[in-house]
Amino acid sequence: MKLIHNALFVVTLLTVLGLMPFGGLMPFGGLMPFGGLMPFGGLMPFGGLMPFGGLMPSVVCGQSTDAVPLASGQQRPSDWVFQPVQHKVDLYWKRQIESNLLWMIDHASRSSESDPATPLVGVYADAGVWSLGAQSVVASLESTGISVALLDWSRLQNSDLRRFDAIIFPGGYSFFQQLSAGERGLDSVRAYVSQGGRYLGICAGGFLAAKDVHWEGAQYRYPLELFDGVAAGSIKKIAAWPRLGGAVLSVTAEGNATGLADADGQRIYYQGGGRFLGGSDVTTLATYFDGSPAIIRRPFGRGGKGTVVLSGVHFERPAPTTGDESAESNPPPALSRTILPTLLGITRRSKNDPGHADFTPQAYKPTVTAEMTEADWLSRQRELRIRLSKIGERDESEDSLSDPVPTLLAERGLLIFDDDGRSPRGGKVTTMFDNGVKLRAGAGAWQRVAKTNDWRSTWTKELGHTPVVSYRGFQASDLIVEVTFRYGPVIETWQDQCFRIAADDRPKVTGHIVSAWANPNNDFIESGFLLQHIRKSPDKEILEDLLLDHQPITIQPNIWYTAILEVVGDEALFRMGDHVAYAKANQLRLPKNLVSLTFGTAWHEIRRVRVWHAKPNLEWQSKKAETLRQRNPFSTQVHRYSRE
Repeated sequence: MKLIHNALFVVTLLTVLGLMPFGGLMPFGGLMPFGGLMPFGGLMPFGGLMPFGGLMPSVVCGQSTDAVPLASGQQRPSDWVFQPVQHKVDLYWKRQIESNLLWMIDHASRSSESDPATPLVGVYADAGVWSLGAQSVVASLESTGISVALLDWSRLQNSDLRRFDAIIFPGGYSFFQQLSAGERGLDSVRAYVSQGGRYLGICAGGFLAAKDVHWEGAQYRYPLELFDGVAAGSIKKIAAWPRLGGAVLSVTAEGNATGLADADGQRIYYQGGGRFLGGSDVTTLATYFDGSPAIIRRPFGRGGKGTVVLSGVHFERPAPTTGDESAESNPPPALSRTILPTLLGITRRSKNDPGHADFTPQAYKPTVTAEMTEADWLSRQRELRIRLSKIGERDESEDSLSDPVPTLLAERGLLIFDDDGRSPRGGKVTTMFDNGVKLRAGAGAWQRVAKTNDWRSTWTKELGHTPVVSYRGFQASDLIVEVTFRYGPVIETWQDQCFRIAADDRPKVTGHIVSAWANPNNDFIESGFLLQHIRKSPDKEILEDLLLDHQPITIQPNIWYTAILEVVGDEALFRMGDHVAYAKANQLRLPKNLVSLTFGTAWHEIRRVRVWHAKPNLEWQSKKAETLRQRNPFSTQVHRYSRE
């Protein structure tokens, strides 16, 4: 591992320079967790007031572990740079950052659309990542037919991570990785794993995932907490930090069953990696010379759907030999082509070896020198991040053209409208699509997220009704509504998370023919994944309020969800991820001329809305039982909770 917690390498102040859409001071003060004072002061990297003071997170002091950068949804990728204020960032890490940015630009520029059946792995490659190790990981995976996408902080925070079969945090410096990923990025990773994703942490990535870190006699707390035990290092009997060494592993029976047999007795690259001690539901796959866990696996999330794998050793680099500790031009060992896919739980697509011996790390001519001024270094960083973000803009527009979610109850007919976020909205603005459908976002506050076509809703008490977007000016009896959105975190006591699709026939019917709620904690209606029909008199007296279905709900903030409501005849099917609600009621047959979306009082973001005419899916009856199997039994009942 490269420079994970070098007590001699004191980096005491990282802040971020750039445009601050929300501004705010970040008055950090206290002890740095890796030695030295950490007197944080100056501008907060992504806006907002973060008045953390006192000791930095550690087991000893018991402070909160949330003292990491939090990016606002309006932060531009080019605005984020490491900026030293009182203590210079080491020249080595400046060059690592520059190399990684150049590599991400090059890799993204050369990437082409892959076969959807090909496994796709996301590899984090921003500040704190050891460039040679990460490049070796990618070369090993790509040589086996596995596609790789490199993730900077912006892609980590703003992408739908569910498209990845696995995510890797490579070796490097875990504290830098924590800061560069940011609270929002770590939340996204945690949510991704809890929903069934797979996380591989290599050395520093293993420390990053642990709740408690013991390093060179000191103890620290980390916020990701994918592993509820202790990561402890370094192991001096293998190699005293920061020297390199070779760790001889003993593969356990569980490791053999997993496919790690080829690693048994092998000498593997080691530099400061951890032992993984304690924790719950842990399976040890390989041990060090003293029997302590070197590679572990554990389930994570609701029902143990996700998987966390942590390794204290580097399979992607050849073990050093005497007098050859710095042979960085050597290719990854052959073992890496089999072990890395195995640790990820991914079947290799090809048995052909395209020539690992031809691997050479990307040799980017460094512009960062010891003589370079801090202003020039920041300018260089910003230049590279702007270049990378422009590639990201192209990718974002391509993502917005993604295929719709497959339907089950209905078949898509003619498209009624496609709101991809390009049209203005908010306040008194009314936008009309070519076919006459009108868009209005008149409740709450709406603002475009910088450099994207996503729209963020916010709310304060003086705004009245919570944020609503409405689409009217069409006629449909049966329809399909698809919305891609995400919940923001609840950070104030008065905030809540809520999402609703409503289909109406105004002004003939006051109320909602069908309301599809994905409501975690708004008290306007009971929490859950719901279907409702409500009809009122012209003076708003409730004439009929039916709860058509009520299922439990589990969501995570900062994760993009796609919700789809299908209404055909007297049936409605509402889905979002693993959530399913279903209803059958004559009231659903009423014609519709309006679709509205309602959000909670925490910020929410909406990416795309599409509505189609629908017709019955002739295969629905054969799919119905299996589709509804995961629902709890529920019968339509008179609704006694709603405050409508």
